[in-house]
Amino acid sequence: MFGYGGNSVDMIITYNDAGITFDAGGDWSPGQSATITVNDPDQNRNPTSAETLAVGDETAVIPTIKMGTGGLTLAEGVNLGGDGDQVGTGIITSTATCLLICVGDDDSGAASYTVSIANTTDNSERLRVIHASEQGDMSTATSTWINVTTGHRVSELINLGGTVVLSYDISAPADLVGSTAITVNLLTTGTNASTNKLGIIDLVTSGNAKSGVVDLAGGSGYGSIVNTDVSDATLAGTAAHTAFVGLAFNMSHAAAADMDSDADYAIYADFCNFDQDNGSLTHNCMYR
Repeated sequence: MFGYGGNSVDMIITYNDAGITFDAGGDWSPGQSATITVNDPDQNRNPTSAETLAVGDETAVIPTIKMGTGGLTLAEGVNLGGDGDQVGTGIITSTATCLLICVGDDDSGAASYTVSIANTTDNSERLRVIHASEQGDMSTATSTWINVTTGHRVSELINLGGTVVLSYDISAPADLVGSTAITVNLLTTGTNASTNKLGIIDLVTSGNAKSGVVDLAGGSGYGSIVNTDVSDATLAGTAAHTAFVGLAFNMSHAAAADMDSDADYAIYADFCNFDQDNGSLTHNCMYR
């Protein structure tokens, strides 16, 4: 919107769910002041300062730019039900399939949370995780796993053009437990099993990175999904690559630093792909 008063012209730019009202108290005469009211609910509250957006706040509206298809996000795929809500409980180190999402310790499921999941209500395609109860005693755990079975099959990742990367943010649960170290693994077996190294990509193996962008090139003996200009994919988790891709986030922390049984937070994990040799204009990713 442009407004003219005296010798100045101002522009106000808002996000797509914002509203602007203009009140001059009647006819707007030259030299007369008018009041412009902006109601912009997203987290970019002050355009004159560099704000840290609380991506893990499940109720916040996060300004988001979707390039191309936006990549493959947790908000898509067959695993998130049509009503937007599903319930998942499970054993983190079991060979049983972790349906949708499992949150718990690493002691064969001795302690875990019952959670429900839903998309956040803005356009950011984040996954909301809502704890309902706790089984066992998570206060004795020194690590907490969040295992997510995505709605995307291994073949979809392999067939993406250009270079594929994982963009993730688990800062909210990591802050809740006061994480001291974080590892991230990609699983292609369709289960929580970790016995086949070639079916795993060890994406993050050290440090305490609560968010980041990492390529899908595994370490020695692990699988990889890399641009075919570099090498062939070496994933061997499933022969036909029909299993759903899983992501295993492990947060190390002090004992008694467990999350509340009614914790509520948002995470995201996107598979973005970019053309590597400028042979096309491929650019699919979410920017929050």
